[in-house]
Amino acid sequence: MKNVRLINILTKKINACRKVEINFIAKNAGFKNTDVVLDIGSGDGYWTNYFGKMCFKMFGIEPYEEHYQIAKKNYSNECSFYLSSAESLNFLPESFDKVISVCVFEHLYNDRTAFKEIYKVLKPGGKLLATADSLSSKHISESHRKKHIKECYCAQLYTVEELSNKLSEAGFRNINAHYIIGSKLGIFYEMLSEKIGAVSYFLLLSLYPVILFMEREFKTSGYKIFVEAEK
Repeated sequence: MKNVRLINILTKKINACRKVEINFIAKNAGFKNTDVVLDIGSGDGYWTNYFGKMCFKMFGIEPYEEHYQIAKKNYSNECSFYLSSAESLNFLPESFDKVISVCVFEHLYNDRTAFKEIYKVLKPGGKLLATADSLSSKHISESHRKKHIKECYCAQLYTVEELSNKLSEAGFRNINAHYIIGSKLGIFYEMLSEKIGAVSYFLLLSLYPVILFMEREFKTSGYKIFVEAEK
């Protein structure tokens, strides 16, 4: 069991495109040692714990029991985890300085409700920082988009305009949404990982620093979107 966990941690560490997303959030969040932060869709807790080291207190919500239990077992000393959905946040209004989320919004069947819930629990002036699937690039075929939606259980994919409009409807202001992971190499990396799984991270390990370098800036189109917005 310990070996399984170590392998899981290693695959997260060497997933180049995921690290691109993490870097955009970390770079733009401006975390303070007084911040109380909520992670929407904390999964097994690995990245929640990663961000938790940058702030005062980290909370994570996860709708799936299995992932919630893993996070609680491995990281409960550093973070607080709750079995909950983004559409129904059981926290008092104005509880958090920042809310983060890594590739969760595309899976929400009621994203407008979730955005209103996130807005509610943020303190005035608080920030949302998140990534979401887009697959907007001309290098991505329509057949792959449909396959991605089906196999990754997506309720929707976003354009920067669509995501910005939904956040604006929820009350957010100063919304900045940008495409990320837009190079041919970055898109190839994402598509291969979807096709053959985590083994691709090992096969393409030599490309890790190359992708981090190539994908460090915003793009005109991309596999994903990074967004920040303020209450």
